[in-house]
Order: sequence, then structure tokens, then C-alpha cells
Amino acid sequence: MRAIDMNIFARVAGRLKPFGTAETWQQATWIAALRDPASAQHARDMLFPDEQRPPCRRLAAAMLLATMMVSPALAGPPAGSAGDAAEPADGALLAKDAPTDERVAFHGQTTIVGQGNFKFRAPYGGANSFNGTGEIRETIDVTFYAGFRPWRGAELWINPEVDQGFGLRNTLGAAGFPSAEAYKVGKKSPYLRLPRLFLRQAIDLGGDSEAAAADLNQLAGSRATNRIVLTVGKFGVTDIFDNNKYAHDPRHDFLNWSVVDAGSMDYAADAWGYTYGGAAELYKGRYTLRVGLFDLSTVP
Repeated sequence: MRAIDMNIFARVAGRLKPFGTAETWQQATWIAALRDPASAQHARDMLFPDEQRPPCRRLAAAMLLATMMVSPALAGPPAGSAGDAAEPADGALLAKDAPTDERVAFHGQTTIVGQGNFKFRAPYGGANSFNGTGEIRETIDVTFYAGFRPWRGAELWINPEVDQGFGLRNTLGAAGFPSAEAYKVGKKSPYLRLPRLFLRQAIDLGGDSEAAAADLNQLAGSRATNRIVLTVGKFGVTDIFDNNKYAHDPRHDFLNWSVVDAGSMDYAADAWGYTYGGAAELYKGRYTLRVGLFDLSTVP
């Protein structure tokens, strides 16, 4: 955040008090500036003279506001997919320079999303409506990705995850909900769950070789352009279908539920978007054919 941006935001912050005092907004600005070391000192001198620091009792609110204005999801790299559907990662090695097949891999990511709505006139409100009095909510998830290659062409992945938080109005009140990181099963305390545990097997059908870069849920190595890929276990239907690099992962690109994946239809999944099943993919040059069979939830 540049110095001129800091000056403008500090002036505006003094007039915005729906969710806290001007001081709280300034604290958020100060925290945001720390992401840019060159601006940190300027922000500190401008907003907190005489070595003043944000009081601990408002630190949580300041961090939440900083998250909202700096980035919709501080996730780092894309969350990856269970299938091979996505295009090769940027910077992937050429096939002739492909490394030896990776045997073991460990990755991790944390995503923090803060969202809020200002007070607005709502003459017709109900249990499933947005909160007209205004509110702020946050979600946090921490995911661990562990992969192993038991034999050639196979990958075994497990993704334990810790979640916490709520969506606005407990993920109600909007048809295209603004955060795909929020679920209708939010909790105040962190809880552990297992979104993915799957085995993927690639069968070589010949053709050219291409490099697969190391990524979340993908071991580095080489693979044939013509191949069959079988995936079985617990994962997301959208890990295989409707997978593209522009709008697929709320931890990397867009947050709105309708933009992330198939917003016009539902698919077999639990409340978090995962289920048990299997999928088969046939890759032939520029074309891919995919079929799958997945378990429906007992309660939608």
C-alpha cells in the first residue's frame, strides 16, 4: 500500500464508523501496511505518533478489517484438485527436463476471509434474510496436503483440515453467496474434518510426454499426453468436473459461490462440498472425456 493510498484511506477512515471508531479503521490500515515493508514506517508515523501502538483489546477487529481490505483470501497458491483436469501449472518444466517422479510431498495452506455488510433498510426481513442491522463475520481454514506414490502412475493423497467461523447470516440471504469459504455448518470453535482421501491412477496410452509440476494434490513428474486417469475415494465432484484455472478455487481466485464452480446446478456433495465416489478420465490430445459416479447426501 503506497504512502498516498495510506493518506487517502486515513482521511476516509475518520468518517466511516459503522463497525468501529476511526481508530479501529486506522489500526486496520496500519496492519495492512505491514504487508508492504516500505510503507510500514510511513503508516506507523502517520497513524500512531509518539510510538503509539494498537491496543490489544481491538487487535482482533483490526486484523479482520485488514483482511477485508487487503485481500479476499490470503491463501497463497491454488488449492489444487483431486483430478488431472486443470491445465499444467505456470512455469512447468518441459518434458525433456522433467524431474524424476516425486515420491512424497507435503504442503499446507491457510485461508482467512472477513466479510461484512453495512446497515440498510430492510422492511421485509426474516430468518433467511441478510441482517439489516449490519454484521461482520469471518472464516478460517487450515489444510494439510500429504501425498505418496505407492507405485508408478499412482498417487495417494490425504487432506485433513481445521475449520472455524460463519458466513454472513450463517450463509443465508443471498442466492449467489459472496463467500465459498463459508458453510451452513459454521462453528465458533475450530473443528477437524477430512475433505479428501483418494487414490489416483494414471494409465499410459502413449503419445508425447509432458511435465507435471509439483502442486497441491499433484506430485511432480512426467506423464503421457494420451492417458486414462482413475480417481476413487473421498473428494469433490468439481475436482474433476468444471475445473478450470480462471474461476475454480475460492482460496486463489474468486470468492462468490456462483463464480467458483457450477452456480446454476447442484451436485453430489456433503455440506462442505465433498463426497465419496469414483471418476474416469480419458485424455486424447486436446480432448478429454470424463464420467463419474458419486454418493448423494441423505439430507440436501
